[in-house]
Parts: sequence; C-alpha cells; structure tokens
Amino acid sequence: MSIKHTLTKSWAGPAGQISKANAFTGDQEINFDFVLAASTTNQQRPLAFKISLLQSIFISSDQAITLKTNSTTTPGDTKTIAAGDPYMAAGTSSPFAVDVTTAYFTNAGTTAANVQVRCLTNG
Repeated sequence: MSIKHTLTKSWAGPAGQISKANAFTGDQEINFDFVLAASTTNQQRPLAFKISLLQSIFISSDQAITLKTNSTTTPGDTKTIAAGDPYMAAGTSSPFAVDVTTAYFTNAGTTAANVQVRCLTNG
C-alpha cells in the first residue's frame, strides 16, 4: 500500500506569498501524538527506522523539546525542536547520522508539551 505525506514550506509578506509543497511516498508510517509533561527527561517513545528508507519526518511541539535517538548517554543524534517551529526533513539526504532504534524526548520547561510525530519510510 502506498502512503503519501506532503510537507509544505511557505512565506508571506507585503509582496505576497509563496508556498511550496513536496509530496513523498512510502509504504509505512509511524505517527503518534503525546503529552510530554513539564520537567521530563528522556521519555522513551517507539520511533524506529533505517535512515536509507526514511522518506520524511515531521515533529511538532508547542513547547521547546529535545529529541535524542538510540541512547540517552551517547545518542546517535540530538535534535532541538523549538516551540511552534516544527522539525521537518525529507528527500534523499537523511537528517540522521545512524539508523534510529528508539527515541527519547525531553521537556526542560515548566509547561507540558503537546508533541506530534509523523514519519514516512519504505519499510
């Protein structure tokens, strides 16, 4: 079964607006939403994929959070996700250095974070 995710980037200002949508196709998706309590360190979540098969990833939070992959002490990657500024990547160049086997999320703030994860892979 073919699954399509579309990532959109846009700009708007006095001169008008520009919007560009890119569609990506895969056969497996990992989607989940969760609340990350305030002052939570390294909450594990089921996110796993081979970087060679990653088609797109989109992570959004209404609070600043940090994502570590594979390990809390020597992570494969560490991504900082700003409040209201989704992390997104897609295409042929993976934003991750190594295959992802699990994910750990941290919210160092004083307000719970509403987190959404959308991931598309080819297996």
